[in-house]
Amino acid sequence: MKTCLFSFLMLSIFASCSLLSGKESEKPVAKAYGKELYLSQILEIFPPGMGKEDSVQILKNYLEGWVRKQVILQRAESNLTSDQKNVDQLIEDYRTSLLIYKYEQKYLSQKLDTIISEDQVRTFYDSNKDNLVLMNSIVKALFVKISNSSQALEKVKELYRSNKDEEIKALDDLCLQGAAKYDYFNEQWVSFNYVLGEVPYQPDSQEDFLRKNQSLEFKDSLFTYLLNIKDYKLKGELAPLGYERENIKSIILNQRKQVLIKDLEIKMYNEALNRGQLKVFVQ
Repeated sequence: MKTCLFSFLMLSIFASCSLLSGKESEKPVAKAYGKELYLSQILEIFPPGMGKEDSVQILKNYLEGWVRKQVILQRAESNLTSDQKNVDQLIEDYRTSLLIYKYEQKYLSQKLDTIISEDQVRTFYDSNKDNLVLMNSIVKALFVKISNSSQALEKVKELYRSNKDEEIKALDDLCLQGAAKYDYFNEQWVSFNYVLGEVPYQPDSQEDFLRKNQSLEFKDSLFTYLLNIKDYKLKGELAPLGYERENIKSIILNQRKQVLIKDLEIKMYNEALNRGQLKVFVQ
């Protein structure tokens, strides 16, 4: 308790000093259980150009966290057995994994081909259709949320189901100016769950609703919600290529990474073996 009190007294004294001067940076700003923390060790916590008051507050927050951590650490040191406190192997394992990961990322940044052609996407799609089944229904749709008091409401209701270019353009102009929300997904597949999240209405069965309805008009005390469904695919059906394109690219890229890393491991292993740098004593 005395140690913690001392650390906060040090903080109070230090708060009146020039935080970033070279002389002050060599003074302890906190002390706990024999450990001292110096400003020079934590200068990176202060953003460039920060004022004195803000710097003092950042320092206070940091030191409070540091002191609390020392209290918990001291309790752990006192209550754990020697075996429980032996974390050398864990630290070494973490260091090993981190170094390998960093090297692999550097190697990938130099060697990985990130260009994926449409033919490669199509080939993957055609070869993996059994694994590209929709988990949720998707739609191409137009959605409008507009105030019940809007002067454009009736005109928008006339136009939102239209397929005529000039009427769609007129709808765009009206909605961009006066709608609370306007999403035009006619060329893009989106989750039907996402669309329904915009409407205060949930059908008992999404599949039945999509089979039987092309549009939806719903009204509450403030807004009118208009939904026009241009196309849909039901849960359990094959996902359209357009919906899976980015996912397929990510899979192809990940596969390339795995191949590169595997080839790297084999190459380095064989080189080390040929140089006599490896030996396994158990056969």
